Amino acid sequence: MYDQLVTSQKKRSVSSAASSSKESKRHWSDPKTLAAYIQLFVNTVIISGLLYLCVRFLRLVNRDVECKFRNKVALAAKAALECRANYETNRCEPEERAPALEAQCAEWAHCMSRSQELWDLQHSAVLWAETLAEIINGFFKPISIKSLIILLTFTFGVIIVSNIAFGSYRVHYYGALNSPQNSDLSSRGPRPL
Repeated sequence: MYDQLVTSQKKRSVSSAASSSKESKRHWSDPKTLAAYIQLFVNTVIISGLLYLCVRFLRLVNRDVECKFRNKVALAAKAALECRANYETNRCEPEERAPALEAQCAEWAHCMSRSQELWDLQHSAVLWAETLAEIINGFFKPISIKSLIILLTFTFGVIIVSNIAFGSYRVHYYGALNSPQNSDLSSRGPRPL
């Protein structure tokens, strides 16, 4: 009796393992599952491409901000050197300063100290906003409205059409499986030979 029980349990475990392997094979060959994975892959590629473009755009903006900052620092350093030369040439030290040059010497002294103010500008949102506005204006100026509409329509069209196609495939496939003809055949049972 015990041996019969053990052998029947072994047969059940073998048959359940075989049916689970059939189920897993059938699961991977199921068109709905394949369509879902292909749709996931297509959407992942599209989103990855958009994220890459966003990161690339931000890196370009950052590079342009740094370049603009270096140019401003170079111009400020050049102006500070000119102001220092004028300050020293006109003897603007407080002991030697002529009363008529008081306002001009104060302006040259302020001009010489302006290079320190630019270091605060490096992290300023104003510089980022200026650079971003220049990039956007430079991008949209050569592109016509017609070209922009076509580009956006194509991009969104690819996204929407691919998702609708995958969705309608699944509906069509499972609609055909659940049609009244197929349900009538399954309710009658197996056909005699």
